[in-house]
Amino acid sequence: MNKSIENYNYLKGKISSVDAEVIDNPLLKLKNKVINKRIAEEIQPFVYRALATAFLYYQLPISLISFCGYQYFGYGANECIALTTLGLVLGFNQVSKIWTNFTEKWLNDLFEEIRICLGKSASKKDYSNNPIFNWTKISRPHF
Repeated sequence: MNKSIENYNYLKGKISSVDAEVIDNPLLKLKNKVINKRIAEEIQPFVYRALATAFLYYQLPISLISFCGYQYFGYGANECIALTTLGLVLGFNQVSKIWTNFTEKWLNDLFEEIRICLGKSASKKDYSNNPIFNWTKISRPHF
């Protein structure tokens, strides 16, 4: 047990002695911006709007038609329940289509922002001495 405590204290001291400098990570800033700002300002209002339009244009009218058919015109309960279910399915189908198109566009825009962010951070750093990024310094075999 004493040996494991010594090892733990040794590792703890090694970890504490490492420089605690803050690394500038542009992706962290972008992530915080996306989570704190863009989700609340772009995604949530869009979701509410999509749900409200699907309810108003599909689910509510078809449900009212089925209710009126049952109450005033003597249609059976099975037919009216089926019609109400059809309204629900049509509304959710519309929300699904709208959501799929929106997420595809939004994710493409997000990936483009990530690409630009990484490109800017890479252009600020000096990779001229790195042989991986400088192909002219790599010696090629001559045949």
